[in-house]
Amino acid sequence: MGIDHTCCFPEVLEEMKIPLFQVERGGDVTYHGPGQIVAYPILDLKNYGYRLIDISANSRRSFFGVLKGFGIEGKRIL
Repeated sequence: MGIDHTCCFPEVLEEMKIPLFQVERGGDVTYHGPGQIVAYPILDLKNYGYRLIDISANSRRSFFGVLKGFGIEGKRIL
């Protein structure tokens, strides 16, 4: 898992000046690029009567609303 799953040769990452960090947070590979804002909400889903898809949609609308307040247009890319 992790670094082994980058699907990229280390030399390519080095040439592109993309640092690679191994952390013990679970999951697999995540890329955070310039200008990207990333949010990782941590919720106790037992306290919500919503389905996960509803929580995801509500969170996205909330994040986009905050961005709009700063004059930034958020968009979802599938």
